[in-house]
Amino acid sequence: MPKTGGAGSLPATAPGQGLVPSVDLSERGYANDSSDSTSSNGPPLILTVGRLDAAERYKGVDHLIEAMPTVCQTLPGVQLRLIGTGSDRPRLMALAEQRGVSAAVRFPGFVDDQKLVQAYRDCTLFALPSHAEGFGIVFLEAMACGKPCLGARAGAIPELIDDASGMLVDYGNVDQLAAGMVRALTQRWDPEKIKARAAQFSYPAFRTRLKQAMETRPRGRPLHSEVGAG
Repeated sequence: MPKTGGAGSLPATAPGQGLVPSVDLSERGYANDSSDSTSSNGPPLILTVGRLDAAERYKGVDHLIEAMPTVCQTLPGVQLRLIGTGSDRPRLMALAEQRGVSAAVRFPGFVDDQKLVQAYRDCTLFALPSHAEGFGIVFLEAMACGKPCLGARAGAIPELIDDASGMLVDYGNVDQLAAGMVRALTQRWDPEKIKARAAQFSYPAFRTRLKQAMETRPRGRPLHSEVGAG
């Protein structure tokens, strides 16, 4: 997994109000990604990455599957790829069958780092409508490849996704999720702006914010009141 920083004694708070975690994406080939960030001319591809475990149903993977009938009706040929393994995988596969979208929902299982990077590059949209993400590294991995992201208005995800890098929906609202998926898949995005958003959470950006906070904060003022992602 990528290394994270700034999340120990340096707490994450709202943008502009406190220190935020940083992440080193370079060790797995995400940083300064120079590959073509545009997806192929084939059908749109939605990607999600994570443990498909019964204890982590809060991630909303089942909501993505439940939204797929509407998305498939609007965008024929669309695919949802769920990378990961876990105890909830059989239930999710059965749910796709029940909703009549088993042909459009793929379960590749575990993939190595090289294939994971390629999966991000190949997708049209990264989506994970979780309501309890502490710091969504998978979103930053997708952004570093220039891919727009869709998440829930919950946890730390609103700290990561801005208007230039994706969109937010209400957790558990499947109709809103389906509409958001269609909108995100058909909207034009600027990959360079998305990559720039990911870069705001890099180690160099964190060091710059920390240095500025150390140099400018009044004596006795808590450090966490000074540094944010912006």
